[in-house]
Amino acid sequence: MKILWLILSVWTGGDGNDLYIFDKPSFETEPSCVSYVKENFFMLNNHVNWVHESHGDVPNLFFCIRSDKLKDKVFEIEKGQQI
Repeated sequence: MKILWLILSVWTGGDGNDLYIFDKPSFETEPSCVSYVKENFFMLNNHVNWVHESHGDVPNLFFCIRSDKLKDKVFEIEKGQQI
């Protein structure tokens, strides 16, 4: 079974429950996902702020998460637990 990694963002301009999931691009390894987020933080951050109609200077949180674990982790985040 092939495991894919996706980028999950938490918009920090809200109450911490505003999630955005980037399903494209997807990654085959966690390090490749993390590297992509580091290299493209500005673009990713601006997109999340645009989605939430916020200013571009609001820094958001980004996580690389396995697609097969996504439902469990989103449930945990909504419960206020750390991932």
